Amino acid sequence: MRNRIFVALAVFALAVATQSVWADGVQLNFSGVQSGQSNLLAPLGKTTSDSAEPVDQLDAIVDDVGKGPFSISGGALSFSTPNATSVDVTLLPAYFNYYSAVGGTLTLTGSIFGLPNGSPLLTAKFAIPNPPSYAATTNVFVDPTADVIDFGGLLSISWVSPVLLSNLGADDTFGSQSFGSVSVVRYHNAATGSLDTLTNVTVLLAPEVAAPEPATFVILGAGLFAVSARRRWQP
Repeated sequence: MRNRIFVALAVFALAVATQSVWADGVQLNFSGVQSGQSNLLAPLGKTTSDSAEPVDQLDAIVDDVGKGPFSISGGALSFSTPNATSVDVTLLPAYFNYYSAVGGTLTLTGSIFGLPNGSPLLTAKFAIPNPPSYAATTNVFVDPTADVIDFGGLLSISWVSPVLLSNLGADDTFGSQSFGSVSVVRYHNAATGSLDTLTNVTVLLAPEVAAPEPATFVILGAGLFAVSARRRWQP
């Protein structure tokens, strides 16, 4: 029942956002897959971090028009969350870390649209500021016995490459109401016997408009997080 309520909330949040704040905005979807050991780390009660996680594709929606896919050469995602604010150890040796504080860092680099290798494409920090009555908007599940690390969180976008936006025909779409989500999932691939990592970063960009109520951002965040989680586990 809790999952059904959460999905319904997510659909409602995205519908509201699409009709209001992001009516004239841009959606960016970055993705990548890596076979073999990644740098994703999530120790109990600590920060979750990753470095040089491959990201090789960009898809975009600009004014309701799909664009791409575009290849990213040498794309790499690196991030570090704030310190964990709480943990759940009821399933030991598996556990959850929860992150409610705003902060940390996330950067995406790569070559696209003629930019040189290693160019910064995106910077962000974790979490939308939310009242204490709402749950953590970033968390990680770790199961050492199954080689699983399942990380997902919400982002406040700090900067997007103007060259990237210009080539998408999306100039002047970046404003303070630009948010996103990130998911990085490491799992044991039964077919190949390797540890594979799936990475997705979704970004919603909007020009400056009148700010919605703070609670709207929290509901929107739930929607982004649900969409990100659904994308991770779709067959």
